This record gives sequence, structure tokens and C-alpha cells, in this order.
Amino acid sequence: MQNPLTKKPVAAILAIVVLAGGGLVGYKLTAKTTSSVTAAPTKIAAAPAGLIGGTAPDATSQLWELVNMAGRANVQLANISITKPLAIYPVSNAATSITTVIGQPVAVGLGTATAGAVKFYTASTFHLIATTPTSGPVVALAADSGSNYYALTSHNGVSAVNVISIASHQITSTIPMPAGTLSIAVSADGSIIYGLQGNGTVSLVNTITKKVTQSFNTSGGARQIALSPDGTTLYELKGSLANDNVGVINLTTESQKYVLPAPASTVQVQVTPSGASLFDLVGNPQYGNIQVYSTSK
Repeated sequence: MQNPLTKKPVAAILAIVVLAGGGLVGYKLTAKTTSSVTAAPTKIAAAPAGLIGGTAPDATSQLWELVNMAGRANVQLANISITKPLAIYPVSNAATSITTVIGQPVAVGLGTATAGAVKFYTASTFHLIATTPTSGPVVALAADSGSNYYALTSHNGVSAVNVISIASHQITSTIPMPAGTLSIAVSADGSIIYGLQGNGTVSLVNTITKKVTQSFNTSGGARQIALSPDGTTLYELKGSLANDNVGVINLTTESQKYVLPAPASTVQVQVTPSGASLFDLVGNPQYGNIQVYSTSK
């Protein structure tokens, strides 16, 4: 199922430094990739050093970025066509994840050693609307088409997903997940949670029965997953931070079709609403950027 990997470096480096949030934020645009598909990014956009995650982009390539630099966290509204962030807002230093649906509040997941919560903010002014305590520290967030946010929690080896109503900000269901679940993606209708485990297994969990309906194995070293808008393809970020790639998995056959490039220090992948492009979010303490790749082989 797994394709052999060959190294295909692409040279494109640009360093940018902007003043943001009262301090210097470093930007470095680099396109070093490793993949079995020879491909260069269609675009490389500035992002802050310390980038740890972000939301799926909207149709205008606007997204929310979650940053933690030297233990200090903030959320930045960005557009990949604009170098500087459109807005910067401080958040809890315990922030671990972020998600949103167009027209809905922005959700930020928090996780300490023993506790967690999801904070809801208005998308227009980033005003705090509500705080929803969760069953454990939040390690990842996902969303369906607009009714619920899904908070993956993990504590003492127990993984679960808290389903939180966007309208009421209340937990409506808690769904057990296989131990060691690292990342989740949710079908548009909210009926299926895809859970990625540390050993590369992807489990499909029915949100009504709260049971695993099927599982399939992928390659080792997988860290995060994203679902295509039409629900047919799973994108799996894998490898070490120094040598990343993205497996493109056909969910009908449960097999990897091919591998897309991922730059070193990729922390998360997100898919555009059209499904035509993949956003690779790159971040470490020295630099950050967003690299855009076509999802077509």
C-alpha cells in the first residue's frame, strides 16, 4: 500500500520579519520536500514562527492560525495572499488546537496535564462567547458541516471525543475512541469520526452507536489526518518533523493512492473547500510558512 520515497528538494527560500503582537515574529518561506511525487508548491505564504495549527481555509484562502512561541500563545487571522496577519488575538497558553466552520464561532481547544476545555470566540471580533469544560485535556479539534465541534481528549491512556453543539456550546455526547488516538476527522453529516492511532490504524466510529464499525491500517509514523470535503479521501501527515510526507488514501478501497510532498516541520495539513489544494502548515521556533500543493497527482 505504501509507495517508496525518493527525495525531491525544491529550492525556494524567502525570509520575512514583521512586527506583530508587540514583538518580532520570524517568517521563513522554504520549499524543501520529500515525496514519491515530484511536485513543487503552487504557493508559499508567510506564517509566524511557532505555528502549531490552523483551521481549514475558506474559499478566499483565509484561515485562523494558532501560534505558541516560547510558551506564549495567540491566534492570528491570515490570508495566504497577504504577508502580514489581518488580526492577532491572545489566547490561553494552554491552547492546543483550533477549528471553525464558515459563519460560525472559532473554537480553541485547551489542554493541561489533567484538564481541558473548548473556548468559543466570535469570528468578527474574537470576543469570548463561552467556555465548555471537556472530559480531559483537548489534543485535537474537528468539525462537521456546521452543527457540532468535536474535541478529542486524552488522559491517563483514555481517549474520547466530546461532541459540542455549536449553538448551545454544550456537550451533547461523549464517544469513546481507541486508546492512543492522535487525530480525528469528521464526515460532513457528523455520522462518522475517523480516528488516527499512533500505530497508523484508522478507525471509523459511528457517532450514534458509539462503536467502531471498521478499521484499516496505514503506514507507521502517521501524526494527523484531514478529510476531503466530499468525504472520499483522507490525507495523512506522516514521518518525522525533519522528513515529512502526506499519504493520499482512497476511503472506498482503504488504500493509499500516492504520496504528496510535505516540507520539514509540517505540523498540520488542511484541505481547501474545493478539495483541489492541500495546505501544509509549517512551524518551528525559528520560522513558519504555509505551502500549498495540488491534490492531483
